[in-house]
Amino acid sequence: MEKLIQEYCEKYQVDGLSLSIMKEGKVVFDFHYHSSNQIRYTIGSVSKTFIAIGILQLVEEGKCSLDDSVSLYIPGFYKEVTIGMLLNHSSGLDCVNFKGKYTNHPYPQYVDLMIERYKHVPLKSRAGKYSVYTNDGFVIAQRLIELLSGLSFHDYLIEKICKPLGMMETTCPNEKMEEGTYKRVTTVFGKQYPQEYVNGIGSGGIYSTAYDLNLLMHSLAAHTLLSKESVDLMTSSHHVSHIHVDTNAGNYGLGLDHVEMPYFKAMGLKAYTKGGATYGYLSNVINIPELDLNLAVVSASNKGNIGLLAREVLGQYLNLPMKKITLKPFTRTINLGIYGNGNSVYNLYMNDGLVIEEYKEGKFIPKWKLALEGNRFKGEEAFGFKDVELAMYEQNGYSYLILDYKMQVHQRSIFAQKLEEQDIFIDLKPGYYVRNNEYIDQRNMNTQGQLCIYIDSNLYMPYPLKAITQTTAIPYVELPGSYAREMTTLEVNDPTHFTLGFYQYERLEDNKLTSYMIKDDKIHWFKYNNEKVEVGDQVRIIGLDSKGNYIYDSYLSSDSFKGDYIGILGVENEEVKVS
Repeated sequence: MEKLIQEYCEKYQVDGLSLSIMKEGKVVFDFHYHSSNQIRYTIGSVSKTFIAIGILQLVEEGKCSLDDSVSLYIPGFYKEVTIGMLLNHSSGLDCVNFKGKYTNHPYPQYVDLMIERYKHVPLKSRAGKYSVYTNDGFVIAQRLIELLSGLSFHDYLIEKICKPLGMMETTCPNEKMEEGTYKRVTTVFGKQYPQEYVNGIGSGGIYSTAYDLNLLMHSLAAHTLLSKESVDLMTSSHHVSHIHVDTNAGNYGLGLDHVEMPYFKAMGLKAYTKGGATYGYLSNVINIPELDLNLAVVSASNKGNIGLLAREVLGQYLNLPMKKITLKPFTRTINLGIYGNGNSVYNLYMNDGLVIEEYKEGKFIPKWKLALEGNRFKGEEAFGFKDVELAMYEQNGYSYLILDYKMQVHQRSIFAQKLEEQDIFIDLKPGYYVRNNEYIDQRNMNTQGQLCIYIDSNLYMPYPLKAITQTTAIPYVELPGSYAREMTTLEVNDPTHFTLGFYQYERLEDNKLTSYMIKDDKIHWFKYNNEKVEVGDQVRIIGLDSKGNYIYDSYLSSDSFKGDYIGILGVENEEVKVS
């Protein structure tokens, strides 16, 4: 196991990693790479497990019910959204509130701003229709914990969860931590990030260690924090799908990604898991309740698949034979054309096999080819997966791509939905559009990979949209799981400006760079022609290449500026000198 972890750390240039296996509450394996059990890491979405435990504790105390409308406690919130829907990702929230979420200093107003926005925008889908990964639901649940307990979430975490379990290194910091008590991580531009603050704490802002996370997971088997009935509820399937195909790539519990992991099911074991990721940190926990066995891993890295590593390490520890996984058959059809999910759009057509093209910057580019076998398509690789089998499924007038692949064992997911041609054309000029507002202390300016996006009349980017008027386009696809997450309505302000959630965009033009005084909190964009730019410490400079790729950030890089376009934002009355 040590060799497997060591090779992973070296391959992905990991800054630090701790992995621990615990059985019946005792550590049976411990590994550290430039780390120790006293070094904290941001655990990202593993924080959601803490939130689910907190809510279920309050349910046991009789202070709320999972069936309660959130609006009982947060007036003006959607009446149709229940507390349980927040925890199983079926609330219908658009979940795009990233401005000010990941920062280098506290931004305490983030939660209030997010909640206020939700009082004025529609849900992206009917509440309870299907489960699609939704970060913001757990931030709302965090606020519910505060309202129902009368404690700040920090105090609730410490008093009700950490102290009873002896979790000494777990916190959600609202102030700067002492250097050396947490692991710092290298940015994509080579400079080290300062301490991370995830201001939507409930979705990903807790710091912890592998040892502490194992104490938390063991508590579920020991029923230390929750009754057996509550643990059974939390670890049973709450995944909601409106598409009638048997899948096994995602099966949400309450605050859990999967309550029946295929890899361990092939060993005859029930296991549940939760993973997390922020800007530079990856984490994962796995629990096998019948063995009272759990694994936790935390790491500082921008690369790698920490969940895959966790499964392989625990698999080596168990060393059990594996059986073949079978899934229920479904009625397959062949329906070629254009399909999309929350990340990409593909064109599928026949030419001596199935050709799959991916949409990039206004055109489709050939990527993979699969062979036709009966009414399904097979190949060695596609969409980043190995041993792929692709089929189409039709239901209620909609067509979906069903993807079977091998990731240690056979898995299946509902991957994409067929898109039809737009019958309304939005009043927006085609081209590259760049975000012109962002919180200056945002940890990474390319939030969601959408700092700069290409848009044309197809509305395939930043995710598939369907125009319902000349000024409004709504999310097109409705897919359970994680392939249709974080999408919201696009509102056109004028032919060269639009709004997505908290963010505003303008068409990227060749504006001339000259000296000026900063008078607002906008990002101002210019064509860069090797001018000399002088600014103070309270000004942040962003660089894009000619294709809109994020290639420079003065907060994250020690190098000199590079880019074809320069974006400048800063504190009011700061001077930008250009010569």
